[in-house]
Formats: sequence, structure tokens, C-alpha cells
Amino acid sequence: MRFLVALVAAFSIGHAYRTLPAALAPAIAAELALEPWALGVFGAAFNVVFAAMQLPIGVALDMHANISRQMIENADITTVYQTNPHIDTKEQAILCANLVLDMVRGKIKPTTALETPPLLVNILNQGTADKPMSDLIRLADEQRKRPGVLSVSVVEGYPYADVAEMGMSFIAITDNNQDLANEIAKTLSDAAWSMRAALNTGGTPVDEALMRARAANVNPVVLFDVGDNVGGGSPADSTLVLHAARRLKVPGVLQA
Repeated sequence: MRFLVALVAAFSIGHAYRTLPAALAPAIAAELALEPWALGVFGAAFNVVFAAMQLPIGVALDMHANISRQMIENADITTVYQTNPHIDTKEQAILCANLVLDMVRGKIKPTTALETPPLLVNILNQGTADKPMSDLIRLADEQRKRPGVLSVSVVEGYPYADVAEMGMSFIAITDNNQDLANEIAKTLSDAAWSMRAALNTGGTPVDEALMRARAANVNPVVLFDVGDNVGGGSPADSTLVLHAARRLKVPGVLQA
């Protein structure tokens, strides 16, 4: 409810900014004895002040983000966690904040490039310490060390999301060098595309997983149904493993 109230309030204020000047223009011109050209200068001054008050935008995103071009264009700085599991959230937030501050202080002029190859990555292959994802992370580290590079991000995407921009993406931010940003983002994108087969391996059929669990010498054995994922809209109440266990007569199965 609070979000709805805030949204309505923001819309109302924006609407007022756009409509009130036109409605009040005749009264303002009469009250201040302004000619049309002077009223135009008055309106322009208002817009200049309004523009000067706009704040720069920096965002630090989850590595599973599905990135759209609109997201990149509407932000001055975009950084992304570069570890999965995510252990660099603080570092990426600090990097984002520092780059925004440097931009405001005039120390840098960020130029950003985005590449979005038509590539989904199996979520079982998204661990950044595991090949081939670790090879992409290493390549990004190498590109990050080049002169004039401010940030390089490998974005794994979230393959269970039902959005148009679903998939892997790559972001490069440089200091006033669009060509370099384009080159780095393209280099990473091409590297990922060459690894597309390896990025989509993994996964064990349910029956095979249950039989291997039954034959294991050490217990308990944990089976993780990665497809029954609330992040992709699932209610996380799948009983496929339980049904298979009954069919295969695998005892001692507990679903949590």
C-alpha cells in the first residue's frame, strides 16, 4: 500500500511539473508584466535548475540479473557481482559508489558498452570457481587491468526468468573511450559463445540420481531439484523425486 501511495504521489508531482507551467503562464506574465520572450527565458531557467538537480544513478546488480539495454542507458554506472556464490557484494557496491563520485567530481567520463549474445547458461554451470565459467571470469580480470578501464562485468543471467532480456550479458565501462568499451564487451561475448556447449552441460536424471544415492556408502545424500525454483515462478512443491523414489522402491527418502 505504501508503494502504491508513493507511486501515485510521484506521478502526480510529475504531472504537475508538466501541466502547471502552461496553466499558470498567463497569470505569471500578467503579474510580472513579462513579454512572451521574457516568459520563455523564465521557463528555460526553471528547466535548467530542474535538470541540474537530477542525481546521477549507479546500480550494483546481482550476477543473475537479466540485463536490458534500457537498464544500461538509464544508469550512469552499472556494476555486477562477480562471484557465485556472491561474496563480493560489498566490493561491487563500493566500486559503484566510487565511480559515481568520480564522475560527479569530473575525474572520469564513463562510457558503457553492453553485449547480449543469444545465450542461456545452465544454472549448474554458473559457479564462478568452476570451469568454464572461471575461464570467463579470468578473461574479464585481464580486460579489467587495461588502461582506461573502469569496470568489467560478466553477467550470468537467470535462465528460469520469463522476460525478453533473459540470458547472459557483458558490460564494460571505460573512461571516455567507447571503442575500448565496445571491444571488451565483444571479446567477452565471443568467448562465452565459443564456450556455449560447455556452459550447458550438467544435470543428472532423477532416476540415475536416486540409484546413485541408494548405492552411496555415506549418508545422508542430498538431491537438489534445481528446476523447482521459486525465482522462476515455481511454488517449490514438486514431488517428482518422491514419485520416482516410490517407483524405483528407493527407501528412506525425505523431501524438505
